[in-house]
Amino acid sequence: MSDLLTHWAVFDDCRRLAAHASAAHPLFTRILEEETEIARLGALSRSGNRFIPHLLKAAHAQREAVEVTPLLRQKIAFALGGLLHYPADHVFKRLMKERAQAEQDASSGEGGPGSDAPLSIREVSAYYDCHVFRQVYLAGQEAPFSCFLLADNATDPGQKLEAFVRALFQRALLSTHTLAPDMADLDGWLENLLAKVQPLYIDIGLYVSVFRIPDPGKLERYRVETD
Repeated sequence: MSDLLTHWAVFDDCRRLAAHASAAHPLFTRILEEETEIARLGALSRSGNRFIPHLLKAAHAQREAVEVTPLLRQKIAFALGGLLHYPADHVFKRLMKERAQAEQDASSGEGGPGSDAPLSIREVSAYYDCHVFRQVYLAGQEAPFSCFLLADNATDPGQKLEAFVRALFQRALLSTHTLAPDMADLDGWLENLLAKVQPLYIDIGLYVSVFRIPDPGKLERYRVETD
């Protein structure tokens, strides 16, 4: 499961449901609609068990304030988005590992070496993400995506554009970190940055092929449309 598609889809589904839930506080639903981009960033962020309580306690301490400041609204949005990261991981990653292990076991049982497990788990991930892309974002018709996201373009200019987009994705991942160096501890700052920047491991070609020509057998074995 990529940290982009499925995590955003879980957030956007819950955001839409919250707008119709009588138990949802009106302030929260307004913030989710007005600060959607900040909340989406929170939905992609790990370690929510640490930052979410901190942010919500700070917001609760200001509950008597006459006006919720723009910065506080953004912090609340970030925390609300972050609430959904772990539950999504808990559900989807368990399914991914189960299906990938089943594929590996089947391969070993047929006399194969079972060496395709790393590829298999990424393939399962691609099938899940593509299904979510179809269902939640209507194959790119719903914001924030476009119908061109998983379109096939095998031409030379198309491949160069894809390489450029990969660079943009990597730069976007980098931009989620504070890139202003801590001059008092430059080595520590750089070591922390290099240790925590997540590499872009997604094979775009795999996603395009899974989206355009899904294997019916794998749709069934990976339980894409059931589990």
